[in-house]
Amino acid sequence: MRIEFNHTILATQDAHGSALFQAEMLGLQPPRRWGPFWMVKHRQSATWAHTPWGPLHTP
Repeated sequence: MRIEFNHTILATQDAHGSALFQAEMLGLQPPRRWGPFWMVKHRQSATWAHTPWGPLHTP
């Protein structure tokens, strides 16, 4: 069975910088702002969200 993500949100400390890096590395259009996110469009899409340092959740 084939699995396909149609949208992925990635946690990062520098959302714009990370999105720009991916776009440049893959030869894609520059990222665009969408609410609190930076989005890079390709066959599917990836969105970077700024997160604070430290664990994202605790047990």
